[in-house]
Amino acid sequence: MTDGVVGFKFSSMVPAFLAVLLVAVLIIVGFTAGAVLSNGSGSSSSLANPKTINVTGTATHKVAPNLVEVVLSVETLDASAQISQSSNATISDKVSAALKSAGVTANHISTVSYTVNEEFQYNDVLKKSVSVGYRTTNQVKAILTDLKTTGAVLDAAAKAGANRIDSVYFYLNPVNEFRERRAVLEEASGQARLKANSIAKGIGVSVGSVHSLTENVNYYPSSMSNIALGVMAKDSVATPISPSTVEVTANVSAEFDIK
Repeated sequence: MTDGVVGFKFSSMVPAFLAVLLVAVLIIVGFTAGAVLSNGSGSSSSLANPKTINVTGTATHKVAPNLVEVVLSVETLDASAQISQSSNATISDKVSAALKSAGVTANHISTVSYTVNEEFQYNDVLKKSVSVGYRTTNQVKAILTDLKTTGAVLDAAAKAGANRIDSVYFYLNPVNEFRERRAVLEEASGQARLKANSIAKGIGVSVGSVHSLTENVNYYPSSMSNIALGVMAKDSVATPISPSTVEVTANVSAEFDIK
């Protein structure tokens, strides 16, 4: 009887002891996990916010162009599409010959576009739009390496039959453009470093290595558009064309580490 009673009391205490042990283990594990999470969060925060100085540098060069691109058009209108095209071809040949005589080499003359379109105009008597003929347009591009001849070339094209000058662009050849792009990048980068050093000196620290860097270079040719042929100079005097400077600009954004 006694053995039976004792055995019964021991077996009933086991579940209670295990329950207490389980709660203790859960408390310890929870405390440890919270400590690890807190330490991990603090570490990532410090890495995400390095000590740096952010600055920008800008440089702009205004330089004289050494190339000119002239785009001009020959337009003819006739009731017959065939005659319109034939007349245009004749005049275009004369314009091309005039360009060459003015100093433009053959490999610097090219066709930009060629179109033939029927045009319509509203007729008040008939109360409707009627055809006025076919307009043929031959747009030609000429590149000049001697800027001093620009006015003479435009005059020669106008006298040969070109009836519209669409644009005149002044720009740099590839070699000069690359040289200017490199120069403004170096200048803008140096300005960024100078700014960073000045800021660091002001707050009593020194500048370390470059943490990150971005750059942007813009090149702006100068232009003259929609030049009226009516203002072209007469036979003895060339139309005066004064090229303006072209701009090459660089922007550099730099992030420097602080030592």
